[in-house]
Amino acid sequence: MPFGNSKEGYQKAFGHLYYRYRIDGHWYEDYSTQLVNGKRKNIPFTPLLTANLSRWSTTLYPYCHQEFEEGISLFEEELQQIIQGQKQHPQAELLIHWYHKRIERENYWNDHLNESDRDFLVSIDDQQDPLKNDQFPPKIAQFMCLEQAAWQIEEELQKVELQKIDDAINYLLQDVKQYVGH
Repeated sequence: MPFGNSKEGYQKAFGHLYYRYRIDGHWYEDYSTQLVNGKRKNIPFTPLLTANLSRWSTTLYPYCHQEFEEGISLFEEELQQIIQGQKQHPQAELLIHWYHKRIERENYWNDHLNESDRDFLVSIDDQQDPLKNDQFPPKIAQFMCLEQAAWQIEEELQKVELQKIDDAINYLLQDVKQYVGH
């Protein structure tokens, strides 16, 4: 960022940015002010039609982030409710499959690998094919297979989220083009 990684720096470099988001049914607005001659001025709120708001909006789930697994503990209670069928989720089957694969991998790490095995796994490129040319001892290869299977499920979950973002952006662009064309 040419003028710093802040709201003011962004606005100075690129102009006005405005967006809204919803958490637990409450709408929040960011960037509803703009710097003009070094002073912050309120920018009037532009109401959106409900049809547009629903067409351009989407719900993203935490697994859309590449580091989702690192923060899973924040969502453990909700995840348990999904697993127990107490809470609905559009990707419940895949999410439950990922959760069980993750547990299987963690159990294998704790129950079948010693400290030397773990140190070795941390030091290698874990994107390699674990079964290629018998280059890894069987228990190392087994762990790598479990890990890569969990990653594959994460990628499937992330693809769904990325598609929702693409769809919302495409709807927005279509509507803007239609509006500008009139």
